Amino acid sequence: MTLHQRLHSGIKPFSCPICPKAFTKKHHLKTHLNYHTGYKPYHCPHKNCGQSFTQSSNMRTHAKKCQFQPRPEAPLMP
Repeated sequence: MTLHQRLHSGIKPFSCPICPKAFTKKHHLKTHLNYHTGYKPYHCPHKNCGQSFTQSSNMRTHAKKCQFQPRPEAPLMP
């Protein structure tokens, strides 16, 4: 309930030590800090791609249209 109340009250107890941004959830701050540090823990799953991302959602979006994703097999003609 406390977290839900924070969302509506505007209270953001997790402040970035580098810039003025603040967050309602600790893991949002942790993800934000990846931008400042350059840490990119999420890697494209497709072989030979090698791209990395600060957020998992950005990696998933990339992976859907990555040029290195396997091509679907062509159906066999009888």
